[in-house]
Amino acid sequence: RITVSAAGERAIQLSEDAAERDGPVAVVDIGSNSIRLAIIETDGHDFLEVLEEARAVPKLIRDVNAHGSLSDESIETVLDILRDFMAIARGSGARDVFAVATSAVRDASNGSELVTRAAAELGLVVEIAPGTQEAEFAFTGAVHGLPTDRGIVIDIGRAMDALKAVLA
Repeated sequence: RITVSAAGERAIQLSEDAAERDGPVAVVDIGSNSIRLAIIETDGHDFLEVLEEARAVPKLIRDVNAHGSLSDESIETVLDILRDFMAIARGSGARDVFAVATSAVRDASNGSELVTRAAAELGLVVEIAPGTQEAEFAFTGAVHGLPTDRGIVIDIGRAMDALKAVLA
């Protein structure tokens, strides 16, 4: 169910607060098709080192497209994945876990149920990112550390195609 890889595909952005902490932090991205975990160490400036990654593919968008909501089974699956990811985070020495849900959870009529249960059962606060913030995360993750001042990033996910032009 979980595969740990050497390199991740999903863009990750740490908040300024997280960048100032000592030790690694864990970031969980609950996307429309996949859920990703990255354990990241930062020097407090521009350098990020990914220490560990994991990925699971529950395909939440199928429920949302078919029914407008997340099924009970999908919610249980996500909670199981989050439990596993939190164990990986603890084992990697992460001091904090930051979780962000995107389009599928945002658009599901019962997305707040997943957020509430994650907090109650796992002690994990899940932020539901607005579409504009989701696009910013994708943009920042895609261009972080690149020696460029112009370009275009296209994040193709679910029904949202976020196009962000980078101008100097």
